[in-house]
Amino acid sequence: MYPALLFTLVLTVFGVFSSADAHAKDHPNLLLIMADDLGFSDIGAFGGEIRTPNIDRIAGEGVRLTNFYTAATCSPTRAMIMSGVDNHLAGVGNMKELLASNQVGQSGYEGYLNDRVVTIAELLKREGYATYVTGKWHLGGEIDQSPNARGFDRSFIQVAGASTHFGARLAVPHELLEGTPPVPDWREDGHAVLTLGDNFYSSDHIAEKMIEYIYEGPRKPFFGFLSFTAPHWPLQARPEYIARYEGRYDDGYDKIRAARFERQKELGIVSENRELPPRAPGVPAWESLSAQARNQSAKRMEIYAAMIQSMDANIGRVLSYLERQGELENTVVMFVSDNGAVNSYEQHPMLASVTRFYDNETSNLGKKNSFAAYGPAWGQVSNTPFSGYKMQGYEGGIHVPAIIRVPNTKRHGDIDATVLTATDVLPTFLEAAGGKIPEDKFKGRKILTPSGVSFFELAHVVGADQRAPERYIATEIAGVRAVRMGDWKLVGQAPPGERIPPQWKLFNLVDDPSEQVDRSSAESEILNQMVDLWANYQKKNGYIHASDFPLPPPKPQ
Repeated sequence: MYPALLFTLVLTVFGVFSSADAHAKDHPNLLLIMADDLGFSDIGAFGGEIRTPNIDRIAGEGVRLTNFYTAATCSPTRAMIMSGVDNHLAGVGNMKELLASNQVGQSGYEGYLNDRVVTIAELLKREGYATYVTGKWHLGGEIDQSPNARGFDRSFIQVAGASTHFGARLAVPHELLEGTPPVPDWREDGHAVLTLGDNFYSSDHIAEKMIEYIYEGPRKPFFGFLSFTAPHWPLQARPEYIARYEGRYDDGYDKIRAARFERQKELGIVSENRELPPRAPGVPAWESLSAQARNQSAKRMEIYAAMIQSMDANIGRVLSYLERQGELENTVVMFVSDNGAVNSYEQHPMLASVTRFYDNETSNLGKKNSFAAYGPAWGQVSNTPFSGYKMQGYEGGIHVPAIIRVPNTKRHGDIDATVLTATDVLPTFLEAAGGKIPEDKFKGRKILTPSGVSFFELAHVVGADQRAPERYIATEIAGVRAVRMGDWKLVGQAPPGERIPPQWKLFNLVDDPSEQVDRSSAESEILNQMVDLWANYQKKNGYIHASDFPLPPPKPQ
């Protein structure tokens, strides 16, 4: 049996913890749970058919945040969550993998969390918290960029943006990417993990390590960042989880998407009079596919669902451990995805040839020697009811599921539509811990003041959302831009190297939440106001437009 799993079973069976040793009760524990590339409708509490009882429990005991925004890709979102500062200032103005030549070496484009920001872990340590992170990091691979250098007491991390889930060192043969020798992908407390074990699976070990760190840590409040790599491609899951979804998706993506949409209406996540947007461009009707293509497509979605249920089960293990120790009722729990669901990795030029190293026959999908994604049709299902995908400024790329549950809440199973963003997480957790936002210095170094707004009160006081200030939010990645203010949303893309203004599209999210009708011509005054907001954001955050792009830029919708 895998050692970490045996360790967990010992804790469960023999109950080695005493409630007398529980952490101090003067401040709550803080647990931030993040999924990787999870779509808005993938979990049960947001309309999905995938079995997620533990995430749904958090929703039932807390608040579903139905207007939560991130960046369009993972590391910029993580930078904002860790720092409370816009990613263009925090050091991840662009993903390190996508830096243009004129962005390299520029302030805000370091490719890792820079010294101008202070992390949520550093601030919580100052408040007396133990701090742990397990799972995906993607915020710097050097020792001085590691979690342990940025406030975390213990860390077990996947350094890169993606990796196989069964423990292979790299997502693809490394020579395809950089032509340099392979290096280990996982590290513990800054040291390379050379052996992961034959029974390693990412979600299992990420949860096991978090339990281990809490158990071994000091008896004081903790901040845990449980950062899953699921359901990011490649699609890989244990066979017992895949078996639970056998045949579940044989009806195809059209019917599954429609069913999710109807459940969202029943749950009150979308309005009764809302209409489902049409199939994404280039996606054929399910019935037009050959029997072989339908079989292959359905199998990929079965594995994707299995990955999410496996992640949920491991979230349940952490929650059950805290409950046995009498700590769950003193723990703030937040669940969020880092961006919307992906279109398809197979359109990524650097990875297009990866399949020749793997066996992606239908019968082998999901195993450790397979490497597949589920494609744009199922990606649109995941992003129901929105349009667009990860790496796009449309709602499907940046509008994600989020849930928060706080101790002694008066809000159970509520839905809150206050517009929130990734920079708001740090001030929220800091307020929960009784701490204060530093204004300009931390431990003698000058820092940027976090710009996010705490939603801690909103999370547990009925009606607090009605007092939330209206503000505009904006985001950008690889020239893809989005601005939201009130009911209006501006989306545009400025191709790298081109100095012409982007082709802006304007949408009214109340009348047209799926962004189907461009109002830029009919509402020129509002368009100009929104463009001015973008200009303000660009100036405020030091945006540098890419002179080139190492990959073909994402195509506008």
